[in-house]
Amino acid sequence: MIMEGHPYPSDEPQDLSALVEAARRMADGEFREMVTVQTKGEIGRLAAFINQTMQNLQELDPAVGTTSRRLPKMIGQLSEVVQTTEQASLRVLDEIERIADEQTAMGRDLQQLTILLDEDWGKPDRRDAAIQTLTRLRQVHGRVQGRAVEIMSAMEFQDITAQHIQKSMTLIREIHDRLLRLLVLFNIPPDDKDGTDVDNKWKAITDFAAASASNALNQQMADRLLAEFGRHGR
Repeated sequence: MIMEGHPYPSDEPQDLSALVEAARRMADGEFREMVTVQTKGEIGRLAAFINQTMQNLQELDPAVGTTSRRLPKMIGQLSEVVQTTEQASLRVLDEIERIADEQTAMGRDLQQLTILLDEDWGKPDRRDAAIQTLTRLRQVHGRVQGRAVEIMSAMEFQDITAQHIQKSMTLIREIHDRLLRLLVLFNIPPDDKDGTDVDNKWKAITDFAAASASNALNQQMADRLLAEFGRHGR
């Protein structure tokens, strides 16, 4: 007697075997072959879910490898930006401090010269002209000194920018580690065609994938992989 919702009851054991085999292939990193079953109901829905998962992994397969290899380079570039910006900012601040010191010395000299000119010196018209010139110089001196202070205040952006970039680098490192763990989880072999330099974690992934494919995985290699990622995912 055929139960409703199961038009092919005799195919259920065969379909279950096909699902188990499909799950095994996914665990081994093989996502290209879809599973075909005749049974409907729960088994049919499970088959559809596995097929959808395989399609998602097919799209994920090349993207994860490429992205994982490029993230360390991105982190390095961001680190260089932080260092270069910090060095440039320090040079600017040093020069501004020198300008401020020179402006202070100039201010003292102008003040002393003004005092000297206020005394009985030369003809009144020439003395007055000299004093007016000194007054303008002191005004310019004050404006330059004020602008130097403004520049020093504006340079505080560098600290804030560096903090944001450091946070972004931390996040990228976390994403990088998660992507590499995904490669391990689904046994996705790394793609070495782009020629990007790799780090120790990526080399551990490559060795792991090769050993897994040849059934040569041993405790030493497993320990190495754990050492690169941290036993608790840190």
